[in-house]
Amino acid sequence: MKKLRRFIAVIVILVMTCAVMPSVPALAAAGKKGVESIEILENGYEYIENDISVGMEMTDAKNNAFYYYNPVFSLLYMKMRIHFDDGGFVDYSLADKITELENVENIEDIDGDELIDMIFDVLHIDGEMIEITDTQFEKPWTVGGDNSYEITYRGVSVTVPVSVIKSPVRFITVVENPFKYTYLDENRGEGGSYFFEYDETYSYLYLLLEIEYTDGTVEYFRPLKSEGIIMLNDYFFVIDYEQEEFPWNVGKNYYTLHYMGKEVTVPTTVVGNVLLDTSGIFKDVDTGRWYTQYVDYAVSYGLFNGTAKDAFDPGGDMNRAMFVQVLANISGVECDKNAHSGFADVPAGKWYTGAVAWAAENKIVNGMSPTDFDPLRSVTREQICTMLVRYSEHIGIPIQKAADKKVFADDAKISNFAKEAVYLCQQSLIIDGIDGSNFAPKDTATRAQVAKILSVYRMLYLS
Repeated sequence: MKKLRRFIAVIVILVMTCAVMPSVPALAAAGKKGVESIEILENGYEYIENDISVGMEMTDAKNNAFYYYNPVFSLLYMKMRIHFDDGGFVDYSLADKITELENVENIEDIDGDELIDMIFDVLHIDGEMIEITDTQFEKPWTVGGDNSYEITYRGVSVTVPVSVIKSPVRFITVVENPFKYTYLDENRGEGGSYFFEYDETYSYLYLLLEIEYTDGTVEYFRPLKSEGIIMLNDYFFVIDYEQEEFPWNVGKNYYTLHYMGKEVTVPTTVVGNVLLDTSGIFKDVDTGRWYTQYVDYAVSYGLFNGTAKDAFDPGGDMNRAMFVQVLANISGVECDKNAHSGFADVPAGKWYTGAVAWAAENKIVNGMSPTDFDPLRSVTREQICTMLVRYSEHIGIPIQKAADKKVFADDAKISNFAKEAVYLCQQSLIIDGIDGSNFAPKDTATRAQVAKILSVYRMLYLS
């Protein structure tokens, strides 16, 4: 991830320097080989119409609007060969140059001026700069048009053809969106003179996006589980930073995410920095009980609600359907109660059908048998651990060990399918034994206990 951030930073600097660098003198420096010709070996990059990751809307001298595409991205995916007048040649690839820069040991310790010199060297061969010239202000690039720019080195130029295509994306849909912000949380944003700006990156990283292409294929992308983080198929995702115009407040907010010339509106939630007092909402939640703070947290962050308008039922058992619905709530999934769950005892139309179908599809849950899920059976402590570990893997945040393994006295009673998950949850401090020595894997969990488990999980992994 550090390499990727460095790569992007280098590209941004290159884009800026290309825009302001003066032209290189046409004559080669004394004593250096003359250039005979420049040959394009590879030139596979395709610009996508109105892709804001590689261009921007501009106006020409006559105030006509057009879309400007930065030629550096074409150069990034190109390889060329420079032939010298003595018969020799040198191959050049901007991507290879950047990779070399990324692989410099202890690059973070290099002096700033030296690092800038190294960055400038990326666009140089033998100490002389490769000059990029394009005429988009006079002749804008268009879809299917005769588009090009020029590369010049030591006074010799080559015309580089450019392809601009229609976006291959039809729709982008937000499928899962688990991250919630806390009001004025300085770990996730910063205050300015007029408004507090939240960092949209946190929301973006946790998203699960469904991308439908014009050829009918569908692709799913979760940044946290992708090596590219902000890239897919060699194209960038870009966030519109609109908070200066539309500051976020407690409640629902939005930002815009762009990819391949298309955009999607991403809803975000900011939760008040003072938790709800659920003892004033639910008649059966008493102030000062061990579970009160966890019920306050769970309800404030939308993990789950009461069993009725004025009742939470903290001592009641949490059944399997409820627990799966809570996981769907955490992920921000819009569940379809008419979905096909794959289980005979989870028919269409039930309040939990959509959540069970989602969890089964993503391998978060299995049935109690090949055909039945048993949605109304109370969830056991070992089942909670198993589902929580699978859920964490699904969203791309593996549970981390923070304590030594403590073998429970009733270890033999833990089912084989759950044993690894139980000890991982114990070592991560999400859950512990019931009396200091036993885990009680087959015991059921109350709603208050689940509120604590999931509140701790969210504090550790989703905040």
